[in-house]
Amino acid sequence: MTPTRPAPTFYVLHGDDRFSLRGEVQVLRARMSDPALGDLNTTVLDGAQVSVNDVLSAASVMPFLADRRLVIVEGMLAALNRRGSGKGAKAELEALLAALPNLPETARLVFLESEILPEKHPVLRLALDEGQRGFVKEHSPPRDPSDRPNEKDKSRRRWDAGWVARWIAQRAEYYGGRMEPRAAAALAQMIGQDLYAADSECIKLVTYVGTERAISEADVTALTPYVPEASIFHIIDAIATRNGAQAALLVHRLLENEEPLMLLGMINRHFRLLIQVREAIDLGADVRQVPEVRGDWHARKLSEQARRFSLEQLEAILRNLLETDFAIKSGLVKDVLGLDLFLAGMAE
Repeated sequence: MTPTRPAPTFYVLHGDDRFSLRGEVQVLRARMSDPALGDLNTTVLDGAQVSVNDVLSAASVMPFLADRRLVIVEGMLAALNRRGSGKGAKAELEALLAALPNLPETARLVFLESEILPEKHPVLRLALDEGQRGFVKEHSPPRDPSDRPNEKDKSRRRWDAGWVARWIAQRAEYYGGRMEPRAAAALAQMIGQDLYAADSECIKLVTYVGTERAISEADVTALTPYVPEASIFHIIDAIATRNGAQAALLVHRLLENEEPLMLLGMINRHFRLLIQVREAIDLGADVRQVPEVRGDWHARKLSEQARRFSLEQLEAILRNLLETDFAIKSGLVKDVLGLDLFLAGMAE
């Protein structure tokens, strides 16, 4: 009979999926805490503000009327790693490494790291050693295939858009609804990597649509008008169809939360990207290989828009944008009026 492996006394939970990390901690708290005692046996510490000795002292305190004490330390391992080989940081790390294998049976010490720790991090390696009563779990979505790895700063990874879309569809199902694949992809594009925002949108969409039908892309567009990038797509659609009134309405809606020059810059960047996409289409190349194109949904929407303009038209619009930007910054015209004049010119 295989002997039962002793329960871990320390945990390393790390990764750039903060939503899943927090969910993991909630599961641990629910499993380890006695509801009758509330949080009397749970301590949460800011790892950037406390010392290793503070952490070890908290983990060594005997639990109150329970058999375990949960100590959650946020960001300490990454902070120690960033401090490098300085004398103080090195001494703290050595003290931690020496103490972790000898934590009391009552201890459940959780290191919560909202970034990906390097594989060579000493505490991570210690936790992976089967004989040291550690536990490691990484929460990191797959990387976008077009994203270039940055080993020095893994916190800037760009996630695979397809993974985010599937995650969103699953959250909609979790709340009792259904979401069309194109709707999930659209919401993923709008939200980016903010899974907390995506979760909130799923709740709102399921509440609005109900369970009788699937959430559509039109529902996503109707209920997420505050997302600037999504609205930029609609502004470009209005410009492409020479609907100046609709473009102006969308612009002024965004101006409630965005500065005029910021909005002008967003439109400028979008048309620069459309030029690159139009060039790729004309060359018969894969639009998804354009560096700033993120995922299939993004590629499809940009391709649809780029095909509504010739390359010459796109270049003329970009020149008009640059002239508008110059006129505003040189004081020749007020910023909002400059935007309105640009849109009026596009509708002619």
